[in-house]
Amino acid sequence: MTAPDSAFCDQGQRAPGEQACQDCGIIDALTGQPARCSNPVYETAREAGERGKAAQIAQLLAEGGPPSL
Repeated sequence: MTAPDSAFCDQGQRAPGEQACQDCGIIDALTGQPARCSNPVYETAREAGERGKAAQIAQLLAEGGPPSL
């Protein structure tokens, strides 16, 4: 993990700050991006995103997996 980049959270749809870091952490987790920040707010949101993704996968598997193409 790299040191926090002051411009990183400025790139989101929200004003820079805690909500932007939360958005970035969740989006990175859901899209499979590597961690880009060591900000505790980002890390907590990223972990929540990973848990959410795991729950969605578990639900799909419980329902028989994705439909066949």
